[in-house]
Amino acid sequence: MQVEVSLALTAVAAILVLLAGRALIARVPVLQRYSIPEPVVGGLAAALLLTAARFGDFQVQFDTRAQAPLLLVFFSTIGLSAELRTLARGGRKLVILFAVVILALLLQNALGIAIAKGLDLHPLMGLLGGSATLTGGHGTGAAYGKLFGEVNNLQGAVEVAMACATFGLVLGGILGGPTAQWLIRRHGLEPRWDTAADQGPGSLRTDERRPLSPESLMETVLLLMLCLGVGTLLAETVQIPGLKLPTFVWCLLTGIVLRNSLGLRGFYRVDGPTVELLGTVCLSLFLTMALMSLRLWCRSSAPS
Repeated sequence: MQVEVSLALTAVAAILVLLAGRALIARVPVLQRYSIPEPVVGGLAAALLLTAARFGDFQVQFDTRAQAPLLLVFFSTIGLSAELRTLARGGRKLVILFAVVILALLLQNALGIAIAKGLDLHPLMGLLGGSATLTGGHGTGAAYGKLFGEVNNLQGAVEVAMACATFGLVLGGILGGPTAQWLIRRHGLEPRWDTAADQGPGSLRTDERRPLSPESLMETVLLLMLCLGVGTLLAETVQIPGLKLPTFVWCLLTGIVLRNSLGLRGFYRVDGPTVELLGTVCLSLFLTMALMSLRLWCRSSAPS
């Protein structure tokens, strides 16, 4: 028996699965220790349950049309949060960090492609096991997995991306947590919250923060819809030879341009907390829908 779930009920199911993931994390210490996100916990648990139900001849088909706009909104919030003046304050240390990150990305991709070829898989599968997921996480991995599936006809690309992102998240927590604790103890680091500068790049002082209100929400939604509209238009019209940029990249770039152009001479300051709130909600719902819809029973195959 196959059950078709409408778009509205898919959203309801995603929220319930997200809340279930939160409840599981609260009751399982190891999930808290390694900071496994609620959408990952709830989504994978739901996918496993639905996979088990499939063997009992019960199938559920979710309407996931909302995934694409949710992902675009999330990356638009990333763009609207990027302030170039803040990056410029990083100076020499930021340049060194940038170079190290680029090197790490290249190594991740080279190793991923090498392993994919060794397993007689398409090299793009190696990219999904490289920087697209290990650095980009579930959101970027799902976006590129969907793109590779549509453009290059790679079967199971999204499932591979979700698996690699999850393994990367777990291993990153296992390796990163102890390493960070060791560095903090060795250098005697302590948190300071005296000024906006101590709170991190882009943070606002208490007197600069706007409370969540209908006005701030509407203004932020306006900016996000503008990012989606312009980003989608650019993705459809701009053709770069030898380079295919997903729509979410154009939305992100549009957000960056908007944030920094509106901030010139204090013309308008983007409401950071509202942007962050909407971005968190959209990413959580997107990841939950993507993970609970995984076809874990399918074997991925790709031409070499």
